[in-house]
Amino acid sequence: MIRVSVFFVVFVVFVVMVTACSSAPEVELPEEVAALENVSVYSADSKPVFELTLTKEAAFGDTDDLFLGGWLSSVTDHEGRVFVADGQETKLHLYNPDGSYNRQISREGDGPGEYRNLGPMHTDDQYLHILDYQLNRITRYDLQSFEVTGETSISIEQEGDGGFYRSPQDFYLTGSDEYVIVIGSSFSRDNASNTDRSLDGLTISWSGESLSDDNLFSFDASEALVHVDGGSMMVMMVPYKRSTVIAYHDNRLVHGWNEHYLFSVYDQNGEYERSIYYPYQNMPLERDEVLNMYDDRDAQWFSMVQNDDMPDVWPSWKTFSVDDEGRLWVERLVDDHEQTVLHLMSDSGELLGTAPWNSDKNIQDIKNGYLYSSEENEMGLREIVKYSVSME
Repeated sequence: MIRVSVFFVVFVVFVVMVTACSSAPEVELPEEVAALENVSVYSADSKPVFELTLTKEAAFGDTDDLFLGGWLSSVTDHEGRVFVADGQETKLHLYNPDGSYNRQISREGDGPGEYRNLGPMHTDDQYLHILDYQLNRITRYDLQSFEVTGETSISIEQEGDGGFYRSPQDFYLTGSDEYVIVIGSSFSRDNASNTDRSLDGLTISWSGESLSDDNLFSFDASEALVHVDGGSMMVMMVPYKRSTVIAYHDNRLVHGWNEHYLFSVYDQNGEYERSIYYPYQNMPLERDEVLNMYDDRDAQWFSMVQNDDMPDVWPSWKTFSVDDEGRLWVERLVDDHEQTVLHLMSDSGELLGTAPWNSDKNIQDIKNGYLYSSEENEMGLREIVKYSVSME
């Protein structure tokens, strides 16, 4: 098992990929980087190998007979069909690769193929797998018949260390008949600072009979603003707080804590293998600018931001994804907070391409040469948009 709130100190072996003529200012390696072994350090002046272009190909959303809610997530199967979960209506819909509507697959309820809270979805060559946050259950559908073929109940000890409530946050497919379940710690009224919250990885068989006792991994959980007043508690996610992101591909786990442009790779047993690091300088954070972002909020929410001890700089990036070829897609933060820049990196960390992006767009899946994003159209409605990916 690994614990990554404090990095272990080892002899540092760097694969340095910086050029002598680089014009980027020298950046001292952070302690978190200097304490890792087998780190590939690239230059902040690295130029993309290819010109990356994203071209809109199709959209998956409302039809003449279907009106979707505002909370959409999606996943794509190996045939390019798109499963769209409507979290507001608690329904799952299937679309054909060209954007045309196919059918509704599920509805709200407690029975087989019914849901109370649609969560993360993943596909393999045979099945669609869906986590229900409220029922603590993963349901599997056959990708040919779309019939329910199995369910896995996740039974965990809900009360963790420090009085934190624990619940499933995500899951990953391992290539065998088991899942890696990501267990998250909620915020607690009994711990005003809400420190020591974590994301832990446990394995469970599809039969649900063998939830592991030992963690595969344990990472610090994402930060938030928390205000406790008597018996009530308010939690507010803000973009300048630091966060953890985990991605899983081909029995490899990639973890990032967005304090730095640093991504670490672990094997299926949670053993550290290597890291990728770019010494990009984080954008300076202006307190008045942040307050202006929240001046239309209710007084109690605005007060939480106003009274926060903000950091001097923004995080390095917003989030990242790993595509079906093992490449990393990182949404790097820039001066304009309505925009981000997509950085596409190879498995080893080489910068393959960059493309402008929008912070309102949420990448859902990257598969078979296409990127799928949840975003708002010109009518103000949410939909899933399919982009072809070109590198020249």
